[in-house]
Amino acid sequence: MTLNTDHTLNDLFNLYLELYSSSRAPHTITTKKSMWKNYVKNDIGAKKCASLSFIDYQKFFNKLLKKLAPKTVKNIKHDVQAVVNIAVRLGIMQENPLKYVELPQFDNKVYFNYPPEVMQKIFQCIIDHDEIIYRNIFIFLAHGRRLNEALSLQWRHVDLPGQLYVIPARINKAKKDMQYQMTNLLRSVFLFQRDLAIKFDYLEMNSYVFFNPNTMDRYKDIRKAWKRFLSKYDLPKIRLHDIRHLVGTYSINVLNLPIEKVSYALGHTNITTTQRYVTQRPKSAKEVVDSIISSLKEFQ
Repeated sequence: MTLNTDHTLNDLFNLYLELYSSSRAPHTITTKKSMWKNYVKNDIGAKKCASLSFIDYQKFFNKLLKKLAPKTVKNIKHDVQAVVNIAVRLGIMQENPLKYVELPQFDNKVYFNYPPEVMQKIFQCIIDHDEIIYRNIFIFLAHGRRLNEALSLQWRHVDLPGQLYVIPARINKAKKDMQYQMTNLLRSVFLFQRDLAIKFDYLEMNSYVFFNPNTMDRYKDIRKAWKRFLSKYDLPKIRLHDIRHLVGTYSINVLNLPIEKVSYALGHTNITTTQRYVTQRPKSAKEVVDSIISSLKEFQ
């Protein structure tokens, strides 16, 4: 595509997809396409990129703030800014006007204020859940993993003999390969999934660890299974992603584990003190979850 000042923001977005889709996780690209279609395409997306000023963008985001959460608008701004950066690199514009757009400050901290016994119950119910495949996914999430990391995990990322697994850069937010040591519980999960894959003749290096036997593909959405789980055990109405907050809150506030170890268990890389654990990081993540499991036995 040859771009010039007559091309719209939508044209630039299509070029963005052409250039970067192969280096982004499919889930990420799907999210960006949906965001663009719902909020940008039929608004400023249809306008010529070179004609849009800082004021145009500021008014656009002010309008979005009337109906969307500040965090959502921030994410949209991030994507639009990345698209306009292409215009700058191509010489269509001298600078990116979005750098002057201001959004309101907001508290992005998640407050997980349940008492220790409730948090312990959630962990224990996950371990005891009788829908085995969903139980296995929930257990993996309770090791600090994000949902897309779990659903995108393939057997080439799992080293059963070495009891290690890798969350590759392409599907995590750290944008670098993150290696973790398995707990005994997680190893049993992987062994079950391996045996299930053998049964369905699905054990290939590029096949998904947590696959749906009905579709022979990865699970697309497990929120209904999560709602059933919460209802069955009379648990608080928390989101799947809140399992990560549960791991962090319980580990630090109840078990008093070092934040350096917890940060790596959650796949964070932006805490300076974590750098001191470069050689023991995979083991540190295992120690966090082992401590959680041990604490459940103490309270039974």
